[in-house]
Amino acid sequence: MMRRVGFLLIGTLGLALILPWAAYWVGLSRISQYPSPPSQAISTAQREWVWSLAKGSGEPVIVQLSPYSYLYDLFILKGNNDRKMQVAWWVASEHLIKQDSTQRMLWWHLSGAALTIWLTRNWTDQQITAAAFVALQQRGEVYGGH
Repeated sequence: MMRRVGFLLIGTLGLALILPWAAYWVGLSRISQYPSPPSQAISTAQREWVWSLAKGSGEPVIVQLSPYSYLYDLFILKGNNDRKMQVAWWVASEHLIKQDSTQRMLWWHLSGAALTIWLTRNWTDQQITAAAFVALQQRGEVYGGH
């Protein structure tokens, strides 16, 4: 009996450790082409504008995410962790809208979450905020600075 409980606990723990990474890779596999980093940098004022729209505080810095930290932020902190993934989400969602807007909502959100994580792991915070600046302007947000 104790052996079964032990195997069940180990199996459950193993599944809990593997599932977030499996979901991440499934989400990435549904993306036919990853976005390219922007070729032009944006000004400090433009970066701060993007950061202010995300309700970020302090220096605009994007923190590298993992599937675990993404889920922790989403479900435990309810997205209130300094809005560190909001800016990357804007870039990911804009890319997915351009790529294929006919995906079912569940797959679109899974791919969006995976791409958000991927962006924070593969682009610099300057590249992410520059791409977010462009995405926000394409959505109709108006930058009032210089």
